Order: sequence, then structure tokens, then C-alpha cells
Amino acid sequence: DVDVIDDGVGSAMKAVAVLVTTSGAAMAGMAYVCVRKIGDQADAVVMVFYYGVLSLPLTAIGSKLLLGTWNVLGDIRHFS
Repeated sequence: DVDVIDDGVGSAMKAVAVLVTTSGAAMAGMAYVCVRKIGDQADAVVMVFYYGVLSLPLTAIGSKLLLGTWNVLGDIRHFS
């Protein structure tokens, strides 16, 4: 018999979590393909710079959109 902990997260929120995880993996794959495609045509510093230029605004926008609805750290009471 397995005890299931009710964490209070609805099925819609779990579906969003799966969607975010899957899209993150897909974007990591696309980044890998882009770096492989660019290859020797660009310096590594340029690729790292563009990664930061693109990822920082996307992360800020995503964090702002999900602020207050996505409890990343969980409930602190579970740790005490």
C-alpha cells in the first residue's frame, strides 16, 4: 500500500509543469543544434554572449508571468 501525499497542486498546474519541462528540454536541444550548426563560424565568446542576451529576458518574462502561482521552493513547513 502506497501513501500518496496530497500536495494541493491541481492537475492543471501539473500539466503546466510537464509542458514547461518538455519545452525546456526542446529548447535545450535547439540550442545544441544551433551551436553545432554555427561551429567554427563564430567565436565561443559570441555564442555565450548571445545565450545570455536571449535567456535573461526570457527568464525574466517567464518569472514575472508565473510569479505567485508557481511555488518553486515548495512549502517551507515541510522542511521543519
